[in-house]
Amino acid sequence: MQEIMDKIFEIAAKYEKKSLVEMTLKGSEEMGELAEAVLSYQGVPGCGYKKLTKDDVAEEACDVLIVVLAVLSRAGISQDKVKEIMNGKMDKWLEQAMKSNTDT
Repeated sequence: MQEIMDKIFEIAAKYEKKSLVEMTLKGSEEMGELAEAVLSYQGVPGCGYKKLTKDDVAEEACDVLIVVLAVLSRAGISQDKVKEIMNGKMDKWLEQAMKSNTDT
């Protein structure tokens, strides 16, 4: 995963011409496409006609990850800072998930 993160940060820093605002809007667009893929894959009424698959969900989720990491890079946030924040967020998520499992 580190190699992928390095590559995304490098491409965003060296080659991406979109502004931070444009990239953030692109992230919203990609999230919408992921939502469409998930709804279709799950066969939600009105969405199943697209016949999207688990592979489509994976493709769209990866697009979201790429854009989000590129936004972080373009915002000048270091990979170390991203990792620090992510670790704290994951710890909190785990704590909440474990708590909700004991509540049932």
